[in-house]
Amino acid sequence: MTPQYFYNDLPLDQQEYWTSKLQPISLGVFWSKSSYAAWRVIPTTAVLCENDKVLPLQMAEYMLAAAQADKPNMIDTVERNETAGHFVMLSQPDWTVDMLRRAAGEKTM
Repeated sequence: MTPQYFYNDLPLDQQEYWTSKLQPISLGVFWSKSSYAAWRVIPTTAVLCENDKVLPLQMAEYMLAAAQADKPNMIDTVERNETAGHFVMLSQPDWTVDMLRRAAGEKTM
């Protein structure tokens, strides 16, 4: 993955910085079956970022629909961000904090 995909909503200098922090991972993470899915047992908020180049919105919506079909009441909330890319916590930390506070039940402005 190139920085333009991971960090498409960040300035170039930040794209380069965060890219320098990436570490290799095993390809097995893409094909291994998980033995535990936390979203099935704890309150869950799905975050859909409409400018995500790694997980395009259509695919994210498909995955969300599949999860909801499997366990209809397990996704408590769906949060959408119309401008964020894949790493919303880097590009929009204030939005991310507000979303996490809402997910925790706190009233935000």
